[in-house]
Amino acid sequence: MMTVMKRKFLIIALLFITANACSDDSFEKAVSHYCGLYNPNSLESLGQGAGLQEIFGHILEQQKAISNKKFQDILKIADISDFSAYYASVKASIEQELGRTWSCSDFDQFFLPKQKVVSLSLKGVYHKAIDPQADNVVVIMAAHSGEILVNGAPLKEPSKLKAALESRIAKRSVEEVSFVLYFDEDANGALVSDVLSVLTELGVDSVDLIDL
Repeated sequence: MMTVMKRKFLIIALLFITANACSDDSFEKAVSHYCGLYNPNSLESLGQGAGLQEIFGHILEQQKAISNKKFQDILKIADISDFSAYYASVKASIEQELGRTWSCSDFDQFFLPKQKVVSLSLKGVYHKAIDPQADNVVVIMAAHSGEILVNGAPLKEPSKLKAALESRIAKRSVEEVSFVLYFDEDANGALVSDVLSVLTELGVDSVDLIDL
């Protein structure tokens, strides 16, 4: 009698363990499926001109096909009206359920896209006489028209800035040259970033920004 009871207990225990394992495996698959929804390849049907809200709406529809109840509960409590809150809620809940850090680069990139950042060191505001005709002075202007001018001469293409600066610097070291920046009112933000990136590539660690 005791042997039969032990066998029944063992079978029940095995079934319980198996059920839990299947459940965990199902959640893992749901998470993997969800991560895949943010893969750019799965969004190709929307076309190149799709906006952020359109893409997010598409993902919200697609995620309904994920059948795991635990995962759907996580999505239900996340606030879709606030991108930052939604991202934090979903990520934290998934990691809590998994018991470990969850990494999905496409999910992270969608909500927290990496952006080009140029680090600047501000040394104060002061008055300085600038001679744009001096050989060791380079004045760069980013105009609202989309043009970039180097010492008053417009570049045919913004992509030629690095070559123009190298030509202007000639055989001097960048430390011997004074770089002056002027960003026209309503200048394209991307243009400003490109100018600063080129200066960084050239090893320039100090620039003067004209404040009109």
